[in-house]
Amino acid sequence: MNDYLFYGAMTEPIAPMDKEGNIDYELLKAQVQFQLDHKIHAIFVSGLTECMVTSVDEQIEMLRETVKTVNGQVPVMGNICLNRPEDALSAIKAFEEAGADAVSIAQPHTFTYEEDAIYEYYTNLIRRTKLPVYVYNAPQTNNILSPRLVKRLVEENENVRGYKNSVQDILHLQSVMELIPKERHFECIAGSDSTIFATLALGGCGIISWVSIMFPELIEELCDAYFKGDIEGARSLQFRVQKVRTILKHAPMDSGYRYAGELIGLPMGYPRQPMSQATEEQKNYIREELTKMGMI
Repeated sequence: MNDYLFYGAMTEPIAPMDKEGNIDYELLKAQVQFQLDHKIHAIFVSGLTECMVTSVDEQIEMLRETVKTVNGQVPVMGNICLNRPEDALSAIKAFEEAGADAVSIAQPHTFTYEEDAIYEYYTNLIRRTKLPVYVYNAPQTNNILSPRLVKRLVEENENVRGYKNSVQDILHLQSVMELIPKERHFECIAGSDSTIFATLALGGCGIISWVSIMFPELIEELCDAYFKGDIEGARSLQFRVQKVRTILKHAPMDSGYRYAGELIGLPMGYPRQPMSQATEEQKNYIREELTKMGMI
């Protein structure tokens, strides 16, 4: 993995809010420091959920604060999920100035766009940044990138270094990995904790995880087992990760993850409307099930 910039267990922090709905940057820095203390390999800033509920200025500030906290210890990738190319380009330039090591670009969202139009959107941004670019395929945008389009973006742009795949479809991933030329450096990163083992088995290099926010050792152990050749151990750990993920998703959106943070002494603040907090019933279930698994 010496040639890889982003690999292994990586974390996507959740944006912590105070009661008034403002980002609590002290809690964010504490969350990032927790990852550093537990030897996580990289930080991914402003995932899809954060992009939907925060402003561009807030996303830029979260990136700045993360870069300062990390202070060169691990790479930091800033994510873009914006429909207007002008806004996306401004954010990318701000990420460059803030010291990001790479930028992730997700496809335009909400409406369905023609593939050629999405290609032009990506190319316009990729070719105007000096940063390494990771193409982010987020199915929630309603514009899933086809394996053919991923291949085209990689082959025609030298600074496309990798691919963050949140499409939970093994056939899609297999098709992408088959199409990318073997001689091309390509960092394929799982975008869902449910597909870590499958991604590694098909030639991927790591995971940008939510489970690792609270339980970094679990994700690190899975990746390390696979890289060391303990395939059965890694497969077993994937099943354990999936159980944890299912428990945390018992509450809506990221609220189960926020509550799990409380349980381990890593407060993550409040969700911003229209997202909601976990109910007491949901909290009881999460606490009881994580206790049964020995996670807390």
